[in-house]
Amino acid sequence: HKLLLWMLLKLMKKPPVLPLITVRNGFKLSLFNVLLWVSWTLAFYFFGRSIEDSFSINLAFVFPISVVYGVLAIFMPGGIGVREGIITAYLVMSGVELELAATISVLSRIWFVLGEIFIFLLAFVLNLRKETNG
Repeated sequence: HKLLLWMLLKLMKKPPVLPLITVRNGFKLSLFNVLLWVSWTLAFYFFGRSIEDSFSINLAFVFPISVVYGVLAIFMPGGIGVREGIITAYLVMSGVELELAATISVLSRIWFVLGEIFIFLLAFVLNLRKETNG
């Protein structure tokens, strides 16, 4: 923590404010992080199931894997194309027809972006309400 603060201070010339994450807080954060990934996996399962009745829970695990590789693909903004390619390839290797796999992967991107927009707008409205009430 101190080393990171020192390095940022050298780069920014202004002391940054970084929260110190204790071991106890780390466990709490880890729990929320696991819940996030489980929620995404289950949501993708229900999303896939809404498109194809035979969509298996085993196929849902491709979504978190694709998100991780999409984030790691720093040369592609937002992992565009990387996530869709991984989802399509995995679904095809699992026996899903190519057209259906490509449809699910592209629609999952739209579904995910719409979810992010909803969360952003919700936070924006709640922040406005907080400022007007307090």
